[in-house]
Amino acid sequence: MLHSVVQQIQRFNSWLAQWSHIPVQWLPKFEVIGLVGGGATLIQLGEYALAVGCWLILAIIWVSKAFAWKGEWGRPRRNTFLKVSNVILALVTCIVLITWTNIKRQDDYWTALQKLWTHYRLNIFTVATNKEYAPGTVIGGIVWRPVYTELDLIVNNPTDGNYDDVNILVRPDYPVAKIAQLSNLSDVCNHCWI
Repeated sequence: MLHSVVQQIQRFNSWLAQWSHIPVQWLPKFEVIGLVGGGATLIQLGEYALAVGCWLILAIIWVSKAFAWKGEWGRPRRNTFLKVSNVILALVTCIVLITWTNIKRQDDYWTALQKLWTHYRLNIFTVATNKEYAPGTVIGGIVWRPVYTELDLIVNNPTDGNYDDVNILVRPDYPVAKIAQLSNLSDVCNHCWI
């Protein structure tokens, strides 16, 4: 498989050399410079997934060429050592570049395209608990009764986007006795007692 990858790369390099009138010997340098430069540029643009793609392509090309290298005549040990060293160096370099990309990314999206779907990223959780409040305790304007169960609805926005006119319909399995809000958000109920 790696041999066929090298053949495809050589065909592409030959075509590119003819098209651009650049000597074919220069193109391997452009492969490395292009992929490293392209990956670094993509990191600056916030396209971390594409940068990782560049690093993986670089590793595949490097490993393929290391395995396809014929070596020096009559020196099989040295040739094997150089091939293995190149493969290890390619893999270590790829891992370091991917790690660097992830560190640069921090909490950002892997691609700027993910920002198109931010309005679908609300996290909604419900928690039902049988808390033991003393009879007559007032919680959110509701006088607590021992037969009530507290249902908490938690809506979390993990994105940087703002939401307007969000309507969430909650259908508990039991009849709702009273509804109140413990936070001070207008027109929001996030605590129900059933």
